[in-house]
Amino acid sequence: MKQFLYPVLASALVAVAATSCSSDAPVAPEQTPDGTVAFTVAVPQQIASRAFSDGLTATQLHYYVYDEDESSANIAALNGTATFTDLKTTVNLSLVSGKSYSVVFWADVPSGSPYTYDTDSKEITVSYDGEAQDENRDAFFAYRGTFRVTGPMSETITLKRPFSQINIGTSDYAAAVAAGLTVENTEVTVKGVYEKFNLATGDVVGDAVDATFSSAAIPSVSEVFPYEPDTYKYMAMNYVLVGNEKITVDVDFSAPGTMYAGATFAAVPVQRNYRTNIFGALLTDPAEFNVIINPDYETPDYDIEIVKVATPDAFVEAIEAGMNVLVPVEANVDLIGKGEIALANEQIVKVEGTLNTERAQISVSGAGNVAYVEGPGKITSIGVAGATGNRPLNAYDGATLVVRNLELETEQNNGGSVIFSQDGNLDLEGVTINCHNFAVGASGGTLKAKDCIINSDSNNREGAFSYTLSVATGCQAVLEDVQLTGIQGGVTVQGEGAVCTIKSGTYKTVAHPQYGENVAFYPVYATDNGVAIIEGGDFTGVKNWSGGILTEGTSALVAGDNDVNMPDGNFIIKGGRFSGKAYNHTTKALCALPEGYVYKALEGQGDLIWEVVAE
Repeated sequence: MKQFLYPVLASALVAVAATSCSSDAPVAPEQTPDGTVAFTVAVPQQIASRAFSDGLTATQLHYYVYDEDESSANIAALNGTATFTDLKTTVNLSLVSGKSYSVVFWADVPSGSPYTYDTDSKEITVSYDGEAQDENRDAFFAYRGTFRVTGPMSETITLKRPFSQINIGTSDYAAAVAAGLTVENTEVTVKGVYEKFNLATGDVVGDAVDATFSSAAIPSVSEVFPYEPDTYKYMAMNYVLVGNEKITVDVDFSAPGTMYAGATFAAVPVQRNYRTNIFGALLTDPAEFNVIINPDYETPDYDIEIVKVATPDAFVEAIEAGMNVLVPVEANVDLIGKGEIALANEQIVKVEGTLNTERAQISVSGAGNVAYVEGPGKITSIGVAGATGNRPLNAYDGATLVVRNLELETEQNNGGSVIFSQDGNLDLEGVTINCHNFAVGASGGTLKAKDCIINSDSNNREGAFSYTLSVATGCQAVLEDVQLTGIQGGVTVQGEGAVCTIKSGTYKTVAHPQYGENVAFYPVYATDNGVAIIEGGDFTGVKNWSGGILTEGTSALVAGDNDVNMPDGNFIIKGGRFSGKAYNHTTKALCALPEGYVYKALEGQGDLIWEVVAE
């Protein structure tokens, strides 16, 4: 991806160590009694030149002392508070010589703070209830890890922020006003952030959540947008708890009470103690935006620039230049004849219109490389004369392809997968696939699919035929809340080391409208030492068991012909509802359930007649 390095601004934070706090070497003052430890606690002076994040709001320091000789028990009598003067204060602690301690430092506003601290777990919890643009959310922390008191000592502790600051600015405010749109209040939702943070370990805690900041007045004219302030007007500022490693989140931006349609900024990079700035002509052309992590909080990271493309040549040229591209809603970009299109690490393709591809055209390869393809538009593979299969999107050789909120449709019925991986990693969420062959084929590597709708009408009477989703040799797959429908079959798990864990969703095969049940097979088929782990979900087949065993219902989970020596090992079933019990195709024997699990008969659930439950 094209990288841009920005010079450190005059107001940039002086770099500190990568640990959760930065400590000067202990220096013994001339007249300090034995066991007295003096900590000078400071907010970096350089940040005081700004209104937002100037450090002048979080004036109250809390400190919590822990006895490391007593399993990190908090010594409540030594806890205390102090007030910052000129972004600095001193804490004097009378500790026992020969013992070991640790100290948590936390600074926030004296009143109205959204943060609460648990002294036992050393965790801060934030409440995201409240308005946008709230500077009362500014806060700082440091953790002084275990130290042994051997006499007088003093240290300087530099605090850091536990969150990312997300700023939104627009270059077309005046043009919007002239066109009849005046934005006075904004609302922001950030998806995929955290509510808890451990001040000792530096780790976020719990599952990711959506943080919604309610409508509030846009920043005042005294606030200066961090990036090219003469060009961009400040529209929103919010703090969110995130981890120490860079992740991407989705940001929804709106102006309630106006005709503004709002905008969603996907795959926005955020990182603890960094500022992320989103900017562009957001009010009159919200499809074009730029995202950077600003150096004011930490060392510069990277700059993402989105380029709108509406022609095949423009698309290819932008990708080859390392840019991130946007296919606008009104565009239909046909890439047939344009050859292979390789995505670079962290490159983004956003499709709001339609992108038409030929076979195996768009791909990412190489261990450690990650590329993003996202909707809400559509990728098709239509009009490829004589093509063998389709494969619009591909991941190879350790690379990761992340696909979000996208629709894919192909017309070929002669082999291939819509999304394909050979020893790569596929991460699919909110994806809808309609096809006539494999929808997803993954061999080796990993596959994650969540909240996806996957359909294939492949059958053995028309063209090539296949199951709908293939987990092949060596692939580790996890399916969650997937709605999968096939005719020839649903999920196939095939080959040594192929493991597919199904957590939830619906998996079914249906009769062909012309050929009926004769061409409809199994929702899950495991063979050649492949293993399916079923933790939940509904599984409905339409094909009766062969060999005269009809009393157990219709086929739902079937072990393959090649596995007569492992009739039980193909399936590990610890949940789910089924139209029939799991069995081996050749022996006709039922697959045994894990110890402690049984089939329970269901009534009134249509074709679902069995449920696996713990005894």
